[in-house]
Amino acid sequence: MHGKVALEEAFALPRLAEKTRWWAGLFAVNPDKHAKEMNDIGQIRVDYMDKYGVGYKVLSYTAPGVQDIYDPKEAQALAVEINDYIASTIKNKPDRFGAFAEYGFKGALVNDTQRAGPNGEDMIFYDGSTWDIFWSTLSELDVPLYLHPRNPTGRLYEQLWADRKRLIGPPLSFAQCVSLHLLGMVTNGIFDRHMELKIIIGHLGGHIPFDLWRINHWFEDVTKPLGLGCKKTIRDYFA
Repeated sequence: MHGKVALEEAFALPRLAEKTRWWAGLFAVNPDKHAKEMNDIGQIRVDYMDKYGVGYKVLSYTAPGVQDIYDPKEAQALAVEINDYIASTIKNKPDRFGAFAEYGFKGALVNDTQRAGPNGEDMIFYDGSTWDIFWSTLSELDVPLYLHPRNPTGRLYEQLWADRKRLIGPPLSFAQCVSLHLLGMVTNGIFDRHMELKIIIGHLGGHIPFDLWRINHWFEDVTKPLGLGCKKTIRDYFA
């Protein structure tokens, strides 16, 4: 069967192969193999797809990606380069590949918070009202945003993860950071103001599905009587 559609499918710019390998060294079992496969959007990837029954992949740029670039002009230039590269690379394979968010827009993907500030020590979350124009645009276009985790960087890395490197990635950091971001969106009323908004959370939703009863109990029975920024129950938003 070759009918599977895969969304968690990262790629990297070939010119940044060494950086890709360095990042992979934080969590990949074989960084060299990982980097080689990330840089391939050809036969290696297609062979894997055929072997495991994947008919179509929606590709996205690997973490931490643009979200690790804190100079706005540099970040914008990289985003344009990535989109141009992936659009030209997959244009002859439209039956096998799409992307977030190249030409022919299928949605967008961001790697969690955006680094900002003069030294990149600030983190921008998208759960404040200043981002409403962005969420409105996604809703109007009727396309999803994939909120993807990324490697911790800057001050966050130094304070929390530098001495705990083995917890970076799937063991803890990915789910922890994305859960914080998503629950911030819920409790700050993003989904009440933009009821048609679609968010994709990979990796089975991080830790939230496993903690859903406890989160819902706390919000409904303890916090909401004191005032909470969302109108529905947590279960309602996830349903």
